[in-house]
Amino acid sequence: METVDHSGRVRQVRPQESITNGQKIHYIFDENGKYIGTKEGITSKDLKLPCK
Repeated sequence: METVDHSGRVRQVRPQESITNGQKIHYIFDENGKYIGTKEGITSKDLKLPCK
């Protein structure tokens, strides 16, 4: 799922839970598209995703 601002830029993305190991994680981006972090305060170190 994606959330876009009034200019059509992606501001938030929540991948399907099957991709994030059953966790609902919202990735947040600023107005320039730069990754800020997650809504939940989760870092990539906290995720236990399989390596590909």
